[in-house]
Amino acid sequence: MSSDPIGSRFMGKLSPVLAIICGFLALLIYLFFLRAVFSVVLFVIAAGVFGLLWAISRRASINRSLRKLIAVGVVSFVVSTLVTFCVAAALFMLAFEHRATIDLTASRSFTLSPFSMREIEAIGEPVEIIGFVKSDDPLITDARDLLEQYDDASDLIETRIIDPDLSRAEASRYGWDVAGKVLVVSGEKKEWSASWREQSITGLIVRVTSSRRPRVYFLSGHGERQILEGASDGMAQAAQYLRLDSFDVEPLDFLSEPRVPTGASVVIVAAPRVAFLPNEVAALNDYLMGGGDLLVMLEPEGPDTLPNLLKEVGLEVISGEVYDPARNVFKDPRTPAVARDGQVPHPLSAGLPTVFFPSAAPIKPLKDRSLDIDLSGILASSPASYAIEKDGSVGAEPVLGPFYLAASVEVPAVFFATPPGERDARSGDDEKGGSPNLLSHPGLLEQARRLRRASGEKMVRILAVADSDFATDRFIDELGNEQLFVSSIKWLSESEDITAIPKRSRHPDQLVLTSLDLNVIKFVSIVLFPMLPLIVGGVVWWRRR
Repeated sequence: MSSDPIGSRFMGKLSPVLAIICGFLALLIYLFFLRAVFSVVLFVIAAGVFGLLWAISRRASINRSLRKLIAVGVVSFVVSTLVTFCVAAALFMLAFEHRATIDLTASRSFTLSPFSMREIEAIGEPVEIIGFVKSDDPLITDARDLLEQYDDASDLIETRIIDPDLSRAEASRYGWDVAGKVLVVSGEKKEWSASWREQSITGLIVRVTSSRRPRVYFLSGHGERQILEGASDGMAQAAQYLRLDSFDVEPLDFLSEPRVPTGASVVIVAAPRVAFLPNEVAALNDYLMGGGDLLVMLEPEGPDTLPNLLKEVGLEVISGEVYDPARNVFKDPRTPAVARDGQVPHPLSAGLPTVFFPSAAPIKPLKDRSLDIDLSGILASSPASYAIEKDGSVGAEPVLGPFYLAASVEVPAVFFATPPGERDARSGDDEKGGSPNLLSHPGLLEQARRLRRASGEKMVRILAVADSDFATDRFIDELGNEQLFVSSIKWLSESEDITAIPKRSRHPDQLVLTSLDLNVIKFVSIVLFPMLPLIVGGVVWWRRR
């Protein structure tokens, strides 16, 4: 008869099962809440207790196993393991002191961009970058890594991080509200930003090492999107993003200011609801004639002011609204989306993720336009898109796409010195026979534009976007909308190289599926995969029959 009591034998068989069950329940609860709630701790303790009971009940067997391990050289195994661990720790510490980074991301998000490196190489005076980040802030790791890359890029750049809580006296020298911000100092110049993107920090370096500071005006007084906090469907967040990138942002009302102020880099006209007065149109034309740049944001069925302006530079705004059943978000064809397959090579589309436009106005290029106009589509709807008037009659014929959802225009400033009705609107085709002439050859046109730029002639940049909702407070933080808006202003202010700087993030990018993507996934998973066994079986049967 065995000397072990019945309860001990029973516990020896039951306790490991209970330990496994308690551990499994603890894991499930943790995965559900993603934190160690009280029930998780309770089940872990229970699993440990049952495991201890099992060890006690099996102590004789465990002792025999330990003696066997010692006999076969477990001590030497432990010693060799400790030596290996110590060598690995020493190598790790050595590698930490002399680190080398290999960036394997597709967008090179953990390496300073070529634009940043060019600006850093052009620095001729010492620059100090100071980050104010608390030691317990999740931002501290990204901030330290980013500043180290700037520090390694040039001997003229020095970086440091100050914890506002641990070094209050030192932080108070720079201000009281500095937590989470970055300061770039060069001589007497100082620039602040609350954004820790490479775009922002490189932009601050450019600001403190140059005398130019771009100024952006949002036109108001015609029902445009407002940049004031709390405005319904406003663009306060968009204005804040520009300020974070060291732009000066101000509203502009032609009633109080009859002309665009001198020194304006970009004027934004965001979906006006009423037409401009003649003197306001003249003020805008004078601004363009002086070489100013303009961002035009449309809405379907708006006033004629912006369509008339765009028509003069080769773009036609068609009456109606864009419907795109192939590429959209929210399963709404009235919200066209543009991914890689709808982008045209352009500084604005470099590294641009998916963007979408709730309620977009259809834009198409005019065939007959001045030879001076350099027009380029940037984002386009799918070939399946079409336009329907909002208040169109039943059975009205739709206008077939694709349409421009964003397009850029570059034209000499002297173009606007001619009255609108007298501007050259020929495409270069022969007026009688309709055949192209020598002046309409694309190569000659491009060469003429390059000669104008090289000669220093003032060129005007106009960017037309088919929608303004994408940049409102409601949608600007979704997908790539913020990047498109901020990059547009930088391109217009002739800082387009900075738009190619990748948006750095340690978090995986959000996967967005358009309607076409969802249909392909449905076909593959519901139709193709179930049919594969039948197809393979049919082929095998046919060969063996």
